[in-house]
Amino acid sequence: MRAFLIMVVFFILGTCYAEESRIRTWEAVNGKKVEAEFVSIFEKQVTLKLESGKTFKVPLDKLSKSDQDFINNKSSKSSLKENIINRRIHISVEDKGTGVFEYGENGILKIYKLEEGGSLDLDETLSYEVDGTKTLVIDIDDDSSQGSLDFLSINPSQGGQIIVFDEDDEIRFTGKIVLIETGEKGKFTVKEKSAQKPTILDMLAMIGQPITKS
Repeated sequence: MRAFLIMVVFFILGTCYAEESRIRTWEAVNGKKVEAEFVSIFEKQVTLKLESGKTFKVPLDKLSKSDQDFINNKSSKSSLKENIINRRIHISVEDKGTGVFEYGENGILKIYKLEEGGSLDLDETLSYEVDGTKTLVIDIDDDSSQGSLDFLSINPSQGGQIIVFDEDDEIRFTGKIVLIETGEKGKFTVKEKSAQKPTILDMLAMIGQPITKS
């Protein structure tokens, strides 16, 4: 019993230490400092949490170089899947339109048509697997490969390029991420709008439809 109690004490102390170690000193470029825990980074906006539990955001470039290096190091250890789950990514190809791709937690990829009024019309439901910076698109019925979307980064952001490969026609073309929506409890909100509005109104069937050779 005594040995058991000692183990419990060490476990509690270890847990407290682990929790405390997440708090670090952050320094802004203006020299101001704050004790907080790193929560996440999205669209170059860093979310930090104070010991009180209150969260706040600060632009990545407003932090010191050492803090930026710390975040970049943590980001490099994450995966593409963590950065696309529960997000709708609007991808535009010049003179072709914009497609809306919704990545679900269960490996389901929904492709939407973007209607003239801005509403979305579900066009196709597929599945996906993550491979490095790519999402491999797979037919749900027969598990056949439909193509891939290469985000060229594990942390896609607005304005970034994407390379789409059509398996059937062996065509590659380049698109641009113009909008990213983040989902929570089935509702999606825009984190940051593109400075240039999509010229679209037709669905960009990026998978299974020839577009243009790169």
